[in-house]
Amino acid sequence: MCSNYMINKLLTIIAAAVLLLSGAARINAQPRSLGLVQSLNGICISYEHNLDTECFIKVDTGLMLSDVFFGKSNIPGGYAGFSWNFIFFSKELEYGPVLRIHAGPGIVAGYCHDNKNGWGPMFGLSGNIALECEYERGVTLSIGASPVLGSHLQILKDTVNMGMYKKGLTYGFIPELGIKFNF
Repeated sequence: MCSNYMINKLLTIIAAAVLLLSGAARINAQPRSLGLVQSLNGICISYEHNLDTECFIKVDTGLMLSDVFFGKSNIPGGYAGFSWNFIFFSKELEYGPVLRIHAGPGIVAGYCHDNKNGWGPMFGLSGNIALECEYERGVTLSIGASPVLGSHLQILKDTVNMGMYKKGLTYGFIPELGIKFNF
C-alpha cells in the first residue's frame, strides 16, 4: 500500500517534469541537449536549452538512489528541477574540444526519504556548477555538483513536521558525472 503511494508520487513528479520540458523550449532552432547525470546520490535525465551563447535553461528529473545504495530503503525517491545557468568560462582547445564552466540557481521539488525524517515531499532552492568538455561530434562530458537548500515535510497521521532537507547539502556536493548529446 505504501509503495503504491510512493510510486504514484514518483509518476506525478515525472509528469510534472515532462510538462516543464514541453514548456521550456521557446524556439526549436536554438541548440539543445539531452543527457544522463550519475552520482552516488542518484541518476537523472537532463534537458538543456540554450537561450544564447552565455546562458541556458536546464530541466532535470531523476531518482534519488542513495538510500537504496546504502540499504536504508528499497524504493528510490524522485525529483524534478529547473535551473537558469550562466557560462562563466569557455575556451576552445587546440585539438578540438571546448572547455566550459557554468553555474546557476534553480528550484527543485520531489518526494524522498531524508535521514531520520522518513518519507515526504521536498522542495527548495538549488544551485549547480559544472566543468564540461564538448567534443566535435556533439557529445559533452561533465563533472559537477548540485547542492539543495530546502525543506522536507514528514507527514504523520495527525501532524506534519517540516525540517531542513539534510541530504540536499550533505549529498549535494558529491561529484556528478554526466554525458549529454547535443542536437
